[in-house]
Amino acid sequence: MLKKWISILLCATLLIATVSFCICAENDELPLLITSDLHYMPTPSQAQNNFPGSKYYCASDSTNLCVESEAIMKQFLRQAAQSEAQIILISGDMVDDGTVEHHESLIRILRDFENRTGKQIYVINGNHDFLSGISMDAFKSLYADFGYSEALTVDPNTCSYTADLTGKYRLLALDTCNHINGADGVTAELLDWADAQAAQAQADGRELIVMMHHNFLEHMALQSVLLSKYIISPKWNMKNRLLQWGVRYVFTGHQHGHDVTSYTDSRTNQRVFDIMTTSLTAYPCAYRTGVLSESGLELQTQRISGVQREDLPRDGYTPELLQELTTELDTYAYGCFSMIFFARKQAFFSAGAVGEIVARLHVPALTDLANAYFPTFFAYFDTPIYKKDAGEGISLEKLADGLGLKLPQSDFRTISDLLFHFIAIYYYGDEALPYTDPQINLFMQCVYTVLYTSLRDVSAAEKASLLSDIRHNFKTDALPFVVTKFGQTLVGAARDECVLQIVIVTLSPMIEMFSQDDGLPDNDVFLPAEDEAPSTAVQFILHIIERIVHFFLRYVNGLNRLAAMYTLR
Repeated sequence: MLKKWISILLCATLLIATVSFCICAENDELPLLITSDLHYMPTPSQAQNNFPGSKYYCASDSTNLCVESEAIMKQFLRQAAQSEAQIILISGDMVDDGTVEHHESLIRILRDFENRTGKQIYVINGNHDFLSGISMDAFKSLYADFGYSEALTVDPNTCSYTADLTGKYRLLALDTCNHINGADGVTAELLDWADAQAAQAQADGRELIVMMHHNFLEHMALQSVLLSKYIISPKWNMKNRLLQWGVRYVFTGHQHGHDVTSYTDSRTNQRVFDIMTTSLTAYPCAYRTGVLSESGLELQTQRISGVQREDLPRDGYTPELLQELTTELDTYAYGCFSMIFFARKQAFFSAGAVGEIVARLHVPALTDLANAYFPTFFAYFDTPIYKKDAGEGISLEKLADGLGLKLPQSDFRTISDLLFHFIAIYYYGDEALPYTDPQINLFMQCVYTVLYTSLRDVSAAEKASLLSDIRHNFKTDALPFVVTKFGQTLVGAARDECVLQIVIVTLSPMIEMFSQDDGLPDNDVFLPAEDEAPSTAVQFILHIIERIVHFFLRYVNGLNRLAAMYTLR
């Protein structure tokens, strides 16, 4: 009887495997690994002591774990070797300083991985790859084994190329960098070349997927103004051009955030996704796995939980740091990220940096006020929030008391602490704080208190003019009702309604970003090829069958691995 049931199970498994193979072949499933911004440096013999007296004294002078980057890269490749994906995409910033020696060191590691596993790596350049002045031809030659020798076409004027992947898919790797300053380097000539490649792909019956360093959609409020060097200029109308090319999915990096956003053409209902992947060697040390099919792209975020001791510098770490590096890498990366943020904070909030950002907003009243009052405003970012931390000195809580506000209690000590917390959430992905979250509540009340205090000597007419200019230039004449209502509820009867409105208008984009995040999960998400639901019962049934078969295919693969394990025994 037992043999009979085993025979039935084996027959069913073979049948499912056969059907699954046929359907998946028809649907052209393409497993992928996606990473970005390696910022590789060869492992030194000793960790550095850049911040004496701090727990994370060995943090580098950037947000990346450059000293540990080789160890992280090797661990990523170990995990990649175990993946079902045969194709790995790396969207730029291969190395940190752009030297030929560091490129060559990384290439030896990548080439060894390809030779051992038979998997194929495709790269495109980032801005850091040219910091030491290597030429485009040199980059193409160095990375010949990682896309360029497999290329169907290579743009002679940039590092862009096309290459056929598994099934019906074709990669369009676009060099979007200004090789001098790292900003958007897209040109009309590059887009003409890409137009021709898209037309050829359509003629060949191939679907394009795109990889490039820069984002083409905003991943955070006002990115095109405040962080313009990370995004392709709106003048190129890249989102609509991508739709004309028939592109659904674009893999980007550069900003080191982990975020998915999309654009839908209201006339055609076509949708294109900008899938930004965080730096592999910065908090939270993550990459993506994906399965691309006719029905869509299924993405999952994977993390590097620890590296191997032998891949790290021989000397320079405390036992506690070694424990974090080998078993809790995200804790170590967060600590180093925090060190760099607070070390660079004065530069972030300097008069020059703020003035440069304000100038991009083209708000004359704000420019004048920034020069006069913003040094005072940002000085309050390091003022203790609570009386208990201020001793006999000033605190925001004391200032808020004078305005009739009751600040919610928290473990945050300063506005800078709050700001770093929000940035870290954004880097991690899936930021979805409700409007009424105590953290947002506290942040808005603190900013209102500081802005009121900083502008108390400014006339009502000047503040009204400032509010009008901000509304016009931020395009926030019609704010979401819930944000406005929440802001008004938060401070009650405001001492200065104009200051309250300035706070609501300027912070609402950030609140929207952290509260809604485009409605798309950033870490584990299925991005459909089409937004419409199946239009007929037959299509709906076929869709369900496809998902079931997809599940059983993974089940069969699991059985095969289990059988292989017992065979080896």
